Amino acid sequence: MFIRGTKRLLGAALMLALAACAGGQDLRNDGPPSLTAEMFGAILSAIEINYIEPQDAESLTLSALESIREIDPGFSVDSDEGAILLIYRDSEVYRTDIPAEERLDLWAIQADNILTVARSVSAPLRDTPDEKLYGIMFGSMVGHLDRYTRYAGADEAQSNRESRQGFGGIGVSVGPHPLGARVLTVTPGHPAQAAGIHGGDILITIDGRALGGMPLRQIIRKLRGPVEKPVVLSISRAGLQNPLTVTVGRTHIVPNTVFFMPKGNAAIIRITAFNDRTPKRVAEAVSEAQAALGTDLTGYILDLRGNPGGLLDKAIDVADLFLHSGTISRTDGRNPRSFQDFEAEPGDISAGKPVAVLIDGATASAAEVLAAALQDQGRAVPIGSSSFGKGTVQTVLDLPNGGELILTWARLLAPSGYVLHEAGVMPTICSQQSVPPDSLLRHVLLVEPATTIHNLSLRRRVGPNDAAAREHVATLCPWRPDEGPDLTTTTGIRLLSSPDLYQTAITLELPPAT
Repeated sequence: MFIRGTKRLLGAALMLALAACAGGQDLRNDGPPSLTAEMFGAILSAIEINYIEPQDAESLTLSALESIREIDPGFSVDSDEGAILLIYRDSEVYRTDIPAEERLDLWAIQADNILTVARSVSAPLRDTPDEKLYGIMFGSMVGHLDRYTRYAGADEAQSNRESRQGFGGIGVSVGPHPLGARVLTVTPGHPAQAAGIHGGDILITIDGRALGGMPLRQIIRKLRGPVEKPVVLSISRAGLQNPLTVTVGRTHIVPNTVFFMPKGNAAIIRITAFNDRTPKRVAEAVSEAQAALGTDLTGYILDLRGNPGGLLDKAIDVADLFLHSGTISRTDGRNPRSFQDFEAEPGDISAGKPVAVLIDGATASAAEVLAAALQDQGRAVPIGSSSFGKGTVQTVLDLPNGGELILTWARLLAPSGYVLHEAGVMPTICSQQSVPPDSLLRHVLLVEPATTIHNLSLRRRVGPNDAAAREHVATLCPWRPDEGPDLTTTTGIRLLSSPDLYQTAITLELPPAT
């Protein structure tokens, strides 16, 4: 899951360091730092300030520089008696003093100098575009930190931002076509519909440029752009001899992640991820359910199965929709700003109606925050299997090239205090057995309630470094992907229809008072 970060460049410090480079010749002469030096400075600084565990600049920088062997195996980079050595085909081609550990500005300059020399002697390296080189180097630099910290290049970062925050678009989905792109769907209420574009239309030019043979990803990128700037399309339509020319405005579009479907008297609200629009869409889905089902509405099923997470603050906001008060989640890390408590504000959008949460082994990150919050506060009953266990927070930092550094900076704690990482959320009702829902509910809640209490207690007592306990808890309700009827959803519907069983489940799942 992500929180938003900002640029942290060493610009001023890098410019001063150009005049005082520690050993070795400054190969860039006077002037501002290169983009490569800025990239090294920004990433080293971000790790130093934000990463959840302390790291050293020498290991990080050498890891990045050594990765150029992927492009030209003739290189090696090493440190020896206070110096960094660049070796090419068994000959030393550059030597420079190792900067002081805390001088990240000098580490950035030296890395840039070493790359300048390396490119001067290697045609393969010289011919490698900067973006590809950055992907290799910075991917290697952060690759050993943890599996959730990563570097995203400029194109990937732009796509990531659009998923989180939205983009300027016309409101269509498109598929490939030899002449360009076929319109698959037109979103009601968006500019494409207002302009008269139909499903089945073929887009053949955008702003005068022919689309035939252009990759679909590139066509989609051309359809997107500034909200205030319209796009001119040439369209081929069945039944018309000549193409149509249409000018279409752009509007801010955030991908929909929330889908409502009534089933019986229950409202199923599927949440596939958490972006800027998710809390608003959940609130709208609750209103739709109330309008569709009226007084027959038994409760809500939040289906988080397969939800990989997304923006932490938006998952917090969704939890707050259903909570009157209490802790939603806590975070802690190395940076003082990573210590946060998230508390619910008064108001329950569902007016206290019963809530079930469906989870499985692919429910992760921000989705686990929501499930744990509602379970620990006795506001919803998780049903399914143990969740994935991705209990860390990543901050997203913009980089000078338009890329992003996705950096782990905090751990997530459930309201009752247990660490979410690795072991995930234990459901109150484990629905992975091949047992009819009614029989399952009776067995878990009425026949063996002590087992439910015991298993939840074991989960909450697992310490962050207790691997043996984590392994044991993982065996209590493992994920087995469904191959047949959706018994988990049916179990949720049955639970919501029985106030007595629902209240029993809530009572069993509450953590002990402290």
